[in-house]
Amino acid sequence: MDEIQFELILESIMQRLNQFIQTNGKFKNSKLFEEAVRDQLAKEGLDIDRNSKAQAFPDIAIGQFGVEVKFTEKDNWRSVANSISEGQRVSGIEKVYLVYGKMGGVPEVRWGIYGDCVVHVRTSHRLRFEVSMDSPKSLFDELGITYENFRQLSDREKMVYMRKYAKNRQKPGEYIWWLE
Repeated sequence: MDEIQFELILESIMQRLNQFIQTNGKFKNSKLFEEAVRDQLAKEGLDIDRNSKAQAFPDIAIGQFGVEVKFTEKDNWRSVANSISEGQRVSGIEKVYLVYGKMGGVPEVRWGIYGDCVVHVRTSHRLRFEVSMDSPKSLFDELGITYENFRQLSDREKMVYMRKYAKNRQKPGEYIWWLE
């Protein structure tokens, strides 16, 4: 299966999930939503690993493709995502897609190419990507590198990009603990 075929499957799944929401109401929680995404992928004849690790990235592995599932009860398309180091990345995944279920406001499900949906980096105990389904520009456009190339860098090399990004956004007098 190639990218075009997989993306056609995702489009079909989104239509069915949105139809389900219109008919049956919104999904109650993230676990039920992720299971519905898995079920829809399996209905397409794809071999879905139902026993993947809880912290694996992406959530669903299908051959060379992966699907990261995000869910919110809020009325927005933005969410914190995985660590920039991708230490829990499933081996063999070449292309990652994002499937996002927004249950606040008018409930809807959308999909996108993961790297195109990454819009920011947040700091907690580690740097984490932030994704959005309604931003015209990705973080990687701003960094001048593709997600595919960025993800293959060492953590040290990634930090060169992250420090430059943070310094460009830093307000006068603001302290960012992880900047040199």
